[in-house]
Amino acid sequence: MAERKVPRIRFKGFEEDWEQRKAKELCIIGTGKSNTQDQVEDGRYPFYIRSDVPARSNKYLYDCEAVITIGDGNIGRVFHYVNGKFDLHQRCYKMSEFHGVWGKYFFYFFSSRFYDRAMKMTAKATVDSVRLEMISEMDIVKPLDFREQRKIAALITDLDSLLSLHQRKLEKLKILKKAMLEKMFPKNGAKVPEIRFSGFTDDWEQRELGKFAAETRGGGTPTTSNRTYWNGDIPWIQSSDLKEDELFEVKPRKYVSNIGLSRSATQLVEANSIAVVTRVGVGKLALMPNSYTTSQDFVSLSRLQVAPYFAVYSIYHMLQEELQVVQGTSIKGMTKEDLLSKSLLIPVDIGEQTRLGCLFYKIDSLLSLHQRKLEKLRQIKKSMLERMFV
Repeated sequence: MAERKVPRIRFKGFEEDWEQRKAKELCIIGTGKSNTQDQVEDGRYPFYIRSDVPARSNKYLYDCEAVITIGDGNIGRVFHYVNGKFDLHQRCYKMSEFHGVWGKYFFYFFSSRFYDRAMKMTAKATVDSVRLEMISEMDIVKPLDFREQRKIAALITDLDSLLSLHQRKLEKLKILKKAMLEKMFPKNGAKVPEIRFSGFTDDWEQRELGKFAAETRGGGTPTTSNRTYWNGDIPWIQSSDLKEDELFEVKPRKYVSNIGLSRSATQLVEANSIAVVTRVGVGKLALMPNSYTTSQDFVSLSRLQVAPYFAVYSIYHMLQEELQVVQGTSIKGMTKEDLLSKSLLIPVDIGEQTRLGCLFYKIDSLLSLHQRKLEKLRQIKKSMLERMFV
């Protein structure tokens, strides 16, 4: 008995087997005619080029419903759905004039499966370009009933809308955080910031980092000769355990035992210290609430004489400004002495320090919340694409 072509998850009221057809049987496949130099910054129409972000053009080649993918570059990763007037690059493929399939359904099925097909059709780890048969001979499995196709497409469209909403909120919060960092820390030789909590009027004072972080610890790598050295509960953090712009989210992949710590050059760093990357990944840092140890990529700042949250954001802001100044160059690292000699402006009043630190912590907490929602929605969409298609 032949295996039934039905998805694992299905809308109620639909029971028929799905059918399998070649893409060339369901649409007309072709390429664009325009070149990259045809784009205009404020053009009237979307211009789909070999990029995940459309450019603009003052002319349109097509006025139709279409699914677009790129012919070279980031193969199998860039897809667009369009219904209207648009311009198209000569190295982009267009699927249009759909018959026997709902266009939006075709878009979601095709975009979720094409990368795997392209990789199977090449002997290399990457695909240089898309050949026509990669698209035209691709199997598209679909419900016979257009109502079921529309329901599936509508559900995934709703998920995409939610993803876009949380992505926009995330981007707005990132812009807000950047603006607040610029305005709530003094700049250009000023002694006070542009925006300040009411009740605070004193000038900020300039202090070397090494003057308010009384103790610093470097790191090392415990020997790997004995597995018991690593079967402990002391976090041993590496640069890759920290994420850009996340100053409190550290996910150590390795943990050292007390005996492992004693048999190595690395040292235990006390709780509430700031781990700063000074080698590979300069600019990343995190406030560590518990004791830990690190690789040699870090300098740790302990026994802080300023509010810890303020210290984290002050150091972060200083490093980000320095990285922007030398944008386009490669910073391979800095010495412990370089880091400790950096000068920062600090409020004299511990209350102002605390309020600033708490404000930015709340912004970061909101950023993390939206990031988690985004990740959860991406997982839901991935699961739906796997379970609602055959």
